[in-house]
Amino acid sequence: MGIARTYTLTAAQGLEGQLEGALRDLAGALAQADGSQGTLTLRGQAAPNEYRFLELWRDDEARKAAGQTVDKAIMQALMGALDGKPGTEDFDRLGG
Repeated sequence: MGIARTYTLTAAQGLEGQLEGALRDLAGALAQADGSQGTLTLRGQAAPNEYRFLELWRDDEARKAAGQTVDKAIMQALMGALDGKPGTEDFDRLGG
C-alpha cells in the first residue's frame, strides 16, 4: 500500500506565477525519484492564491530519500513565493 502527502500552500500576493513554476519544477524533479508514483497540483477556484500539492509514494522511506535529492534552488523559489508556512498531511493510499 502506498502513501500520499499533501501540502497546503498560499502564494504571497503577486507571486502566484512563481509558486506555480516552482511546483512544476518540483513535480518534474520528484518524477525522477525512486519510489515516486506521481504528483498532482491544484489551485483553488474560490481562492486562486491557494494551492494543494499531492505527492504519491511507494512508501515513506522513498519519500524521505527523494526529499534529500531535490535541487535546493527549487525549494528556495517555492518557499520565497509563499505567504506563511505550508501545511502538510500524510495519508495511506487505499486505491487509485
